[in-house]
Amino acid sequence: MQDIKEAEISINDLTIKVAVCNGLKSAIKVIEKLKNKEVYYDLVEVMTCKGGCTSGGGQPKITMLDMAEVRQARMNGLYKIDEKSKLRLCHENPEIKKIYKKYLKEPLSEKSEILLHRSYIDRSSILGGKHD
Repeated sequence: MQDIKEAEISINDLTIKVAVCNGLKSAIKVIEKLKNKEVYYDLVEVMTCKGGCTSGGGQPKITMLDMAEVRQARMNGLYKIDEKSKLRLCHENPEIKKIYKKYLKEPLSEKSEILLHRSYIDRSSILGGKHD
């Protein structure tokens, strides 16, 4: 749950520097550092929800504003399920492969862009206001 996590990954002679931003405030910090040339990354992942979307996009909305315990319990459960899963990468899922072969043709095809990619609409007011 750190704001910004950094790592260097070496593969043979290649070293890749990555960062993960936990929340948009952290992303803003990283963007500013990148603009000011204080840091360099080959890849930056931005998780708009703290800890990832464990209670975010596509999940049932919870009206509790103080959700730290609930969020942590859900994260722990998801990590346990993931550790035990034989299939852990979506692009290796046979069902997903069938869908692409039959309907979508390939990732980022025009049809997949239309059907699968969505935009964000802030509906936090439904839950009683903006919060982290």
